[in-house]
Amino acid sequence: MNKNEHYYIHDVSFQQRRLQLLCILLQQGKQQLQQLEHLLQRLEQLLQQLEKLLKQLKQLLQHLEQMLQQLEQLLKKQPCMDDPRIACDLS
Repeated sequence: MNKNEHYYIHDVSFQQRRLQLLCILLQQGKQQLQQLEHLLQRLEQLLQQLEKLLKQLKQLLQHLEQMLQQLEQLLKKQPCMDDPRIACDLS
């Protein structure tokens, strides 16, 4: 075997190892990408749930505000009690 053949065989062997390492890195990158896609899908689901909860919370707050207004109206219509510990001035 002459010098050029030796270098050629060595270069091919090096290129094969390099290609194997690149394939391993590519496979790992593919797995990480799949994991990221899964995490993104989960994050989107959680965001949708959060939006639903915020909408429900807003509705609940509106309902509580309505109840508070109704209670204030009822208290304004009620005559003040004789008990001085109860304040009737809602102005």
